[in-house]
Amino acid sequence: MKASNNKFKYRDFGIKNLMFIIVSANLLVYLLSMLGNTNLSLSLALIPERVFAGEIWRVLSYIFIPPTFNPFFLLIVLMFYYYIGRELENYWGTFKFNLYYFSGVLIGSVISLIFNVPIVGSDDLNLSLFLAYAVLDPNRTVYLFMVLPIKMKYIAIVDLTIIIYRVINVPFWQFKLVILYPIINFLIFFTPILIRKVKGDTKARIRKQSFESKVLKFDGDKVSRHRCSICHRTEKDDENLEFRYCSKCNGNYEYCSEHIFNHDHKV
Repeated sequence: MKASNNKFKYRDFGIKNLMFIIVSANLLVYLLSMLGNTNLSLSLALIPERVFAGEIWRVLSYIFIPPTFNPFFLLIVLMFYYYIGRELENYWGTFKFNLYYFSGVLIGSVISLIFNVPIVGSDDLNLSLFLAYAVLDPNRTVYLFMVLPIKMKYIAIVDLTIIIYRVINVPFWQFKLVILYPIINFLIFFTPILIRKVKGDTKARIRKQSFESKVLKFDGDKVSRHRCSICHRTEKDDENLEFRYCSKCNGNYEYCSEHIFNHDHKV
């Protein structure tokens, strides 16, 4: 128990509900801009010359610039940002989510200042949130525009396609770096996780093949192949349920798609 307490000692340290704060600030900037302060976004953008002239706030304030000024799409995008951020914070804890987000801000700011490339908004940074969520729960279904069901892994593929297209078509390599900085942040965090995931999936596949061979040999098709460690449902209860092993749990604990993000890790 002591080891568990040490492991999660800093889980809730940091700015709680960070994505709610950022989304609210985006909405506030939009409203102020619509009320006549049309230069507000320009005052928040990360412009290296202005930072070196003393406007230090710009290294952070650019994340508060709305992703669009179309009111309908703004609400849709901000709601989506909030949903993804909330899910990541619930899964990682406040500390790790803060660390992931602000390390992306730091990398982007450093690249911008070194290579003298402005950053106007946090669209690229927020794409890294989608990539993170897609790796952690690729088969989670979300509703695009609150209507169209789509799995996170397909959204991630679209995001990567957009990034690659932009990188190819931008003429200067400095601008390519600014586009790629969220990917740099993503790889710093997720390369070890992806390596563990590949190893874990390989072990899980071996375990599954071994288990299924025993089931088919001794019990026909009477025994379920998957069982959620929380709700104890199996694929026989709902053929649409998907099951995954948790890489953070110490042991072979399997969870359904509803509980992979909503359980206490076994340590």
